[in-house]
Amino acid sequence: ETPTTRRLRRASNMAALPIIGKFVIALLAAVMRANADGVKADARVLNITEFEESGARIMIFSIRGTDHIICKMDHIESTSETGTSFRRYYYTGLRNQPAERRITSVQLQGSFKHSTGSPVEVPTPFDSMNVMQRDARTGSYGCWAGIETMKKQSIDNKCAKFSTSRRSTCIPGGVLAREQATEELRVKLAFDAKENGELECLKEVLDGKDHEKVSIFTTCMKQFETFLGKKAAD
Repeated sequence: ETPTTRRLRRASNMAALPIIGKFVIALLAAVMRANADGVKADARVLNITEFEESGARIMIFSIRGTDHIICKMDHIESTSETGTSFRRYYYTGLRNQPAERRITSVQLQGSFKHSTGSPVEVPTPFDSMNVMQRDARTGSYGCWAGIETMKKQSIDNKCAKFSTSRRSTCIPGGVLAREQATEELRVKLAFDAKENGELECLKEVLDGKDHEKVSIFTTCMKQFETFLGKKAAD
């Protein structure tokens, strides 16, 4: 990483701090409202290309499944019509020290596709992507990291629900691991903290049984806020 890249990343991290703080409050308020009225908006045509827009920061919460990492954040670096490049930050525990938490990251590449095969008659937007991890030694994206598919997407393009399937670990030799299948809530951080608003989009993607789970992610959000603060100070 060049000095210029580090400076840009530091500036970006500093800008994200107030956004995350307001996002936590807005998220919890929106969940309580969604739980109270249960309003659902009309379904939209799923479009993963629009959701993975360049520059976006997307918080990812595991709602259910076998993935032991409940919280992540994607920083979308660039997106084209066919794919996206992003850095994914993981909030996870240290081995042999379950009480401790840390944040690590990997560079990933997503190749967009249709989850049910390419439509023949009527072209439709992509709703899924194959995800590959970058090899630290060669710089190429040759390690299979799974499939991530949109299941719901809010009208305003701020919230989505994904199903993911990860079949292997990206380590030398590509050792197979037990498949990890999860359902995830993904919510965009606004570029401007004032625009986080009330996150009405949660009403469109959350099921009633998921509402109570969202409150546990406040700890995760605070960890990311602390992490970004330290990165900005480096």
